[in-house]
Formats: sequence, C-alpha cells, structure tokens
Amino acid sequence: MAPRDLAGWGLHCFSPTARRTPHSIVELDNNGEILAAAVTPIHPEDLGASGIPVTDSQIRLLCDNGVLIADNDMIRTAGPVLGPAVIGPIRERLEDIAHGVVDRLVEPVGGVRASLTAAGHGDSVWAVTFGHALDGLLWIELDARGQLPTTQLDLGHPYWRGVFWAVFPERPQSAGTNFRWVGSSTLVILWTDEIMDHVRALDDEPGLDEFILAAAAGRRIPTSTEFARADRELVDDTGRATVPVIEPHGPVQRHSETIARVTADALLATALQPLIESVPGADRPQAVVVVAHELIWTVTNALLAQGIVELPPLLSTGEGPLRDVLYLT
Repeated sequence: MAPRDLAGWGLHCFSPTARRTPHSIVELDNNGEILAAAVTPIHPEDLGASGIPVTDSQIRLLCDNGVLIADNDMIRTAGPVLGPAVIGPIRERLEDIAHGVVDRLVEPVGGVRASLTAAGHGDSVWAVTFGHALDGLLWIELDARGQLPTTQLDLGHPYWRGVFWAVFPERPQSAGTNFRWVGSSTLVILWTDEIMDHVRALDDEPGLDEFILAAAAGRRIPTSTEFARADRELVDDTGRATVPVIEPHGPVQRHSETIARVTADALLATALQPLIESVPGADRPQAVVVVAHELIWTVTNALLAQGIVELPPLLSTGEGPLRDVLYLT
C-alpha cells in the first residue's frame, strides 16, 4: 500500500538550473500528507475535516515552492503522482521494450568499453554508460528535439523549474548524478542512497577543485591534495588522476552520443506514446521526463542483467573504490 504521506514516496526533480529542489519542503511537518490528499482538488476545510490539518502558511509555502496550486479556494498537488496502479503497468511495458533497446545498444556500449579499457579505465563502463550517455546526453538529445519542459528560472520560478514528481514504489538502488563544476571542467558523481556518505565526504574536501582542474587537463595532481592519494584511490603513483576524462570529440563521447540517440528514438517511438499519455497530472514534456527516467533505469538494469555492463563493487557490495562512480568532462 502506498503511504498516505508523499514524504514516504520516491521524490524526483528534473531541473538542471535549480537553486534548490522541493524535497525538504515536502518532508516538513505534514506537508506530504497534504500533497497526497490534494492529488484530486480539495477545499482546505474539507482537508481538515478528513483529519489532515492544514494552515494558510503551509499552503503559501507549498505554492511558493511549486508543489501545490491554489485556485478558487481549492488546492491541488502540482506535478505527477504515480501510485502502484499507474507506475506498475508503465514499468511492465518498459521491461518488454527494453530488450529491443538493449539489442541496439550492444555495439555502442562495446565501443565505450573498448575506449575506456584502452585508457586504463575499464572499471568505469557502468558510470559512463549510465551517467554520461543515458542520464546525461539523452537529455541533451531530447531537448534538441523539443521534447523537454522549460527549466529556465524566472520571477515566477525562483528556486526550480521543470518537473517534480512522486512515485511509489520507488525503484531499489535507482542511481542519480551530482555535478561539481569548476571553470569549463565538470566532475560527475554517480550515487545511490547507500553511498551518499562517500559522496558528501568527497564533496566537502577542500582540495577537490584543484583535483578537478588538474585531472581534467591531464596534469599531475598538486601534492597539497593528499585526500586523493590514500583513502579514495583517485591518484596513481605518478600523480595522475585515475578517473576517466571524457573528451568532447573523443571516441567515448561519440559512442555515448549513439547510446543517447538510440534511447531517444525508442522513447519517442509509437509503442511508448500510450505510456507517456498515461502519466497523470502532467503535460507532454513533463510526462516525457517521467517516462524517460523509468526507461533509463529499466535499460540500465537490462544491460546489467545481460552482463553488458557490470555494477561497480561500491554499489553492489558497499566496498570498492570511489573512482568507479566518477568521471570528468
């Protein structure tokens, strides 16, 4: 049974420009209960009568953060809410479709593997395939095709803009991506809830920006960046980074672009249109984002199940080098 509080659901936000996402607001007080009850428009007084107290300040906070809409004395949850009856059939259909997608990805994923292995980064195939191609370049491909919602912040959307949605049940160990930008270089960190302590520890290191700049340029890491040597295995004995760098016109980039293009073609094919149309409380661009995320995870799981990529030990067992879930662009 789905919880009667959206704070207990899987909460996702697609907003590349976000200053902050609404997760913490949903988790405050009984805000999650209010949002779960307001999926169908409801009057605040009726909400209180049903045993869910709500104040004017809560409504204002939720509206200001883009997760609630107040209209003509009624309130309703903004954004898709996908319970078991909705997400179950979507995931079942995606399982059927994913096998055909994976067949078309074998060659470009093999190209990613060969290129990374030749550069000494064979353990990074999963990170680059999932993080760079599927959860990175795919969004660029979809945006170029005019399929994504507007994400540019403005006065009406000061914190985030895009789509925020809730899903139950959440996928176990569904991975996400964090970014650390330094100049024209970016460190991408793949994460799950289980390894967030490792991610936070890395992100808090004072020498991380030095590491990113030097590693992305192929220079030796400054000796002051001792954190990268001993406990995280991010620097080898010669002072070079052990994290792959994806060059903008290199073979890894080209193969990753093919992965993104094949996946976008599958997402926008006729067979997936009913799934996009089945997402409640969403316009088409928002629904594309929701289904695309589910497709990414389904395809990644199929790649793992068929042995085409391997999950890094840090994610599968909790023990292993952090470098396996990092890459630089």
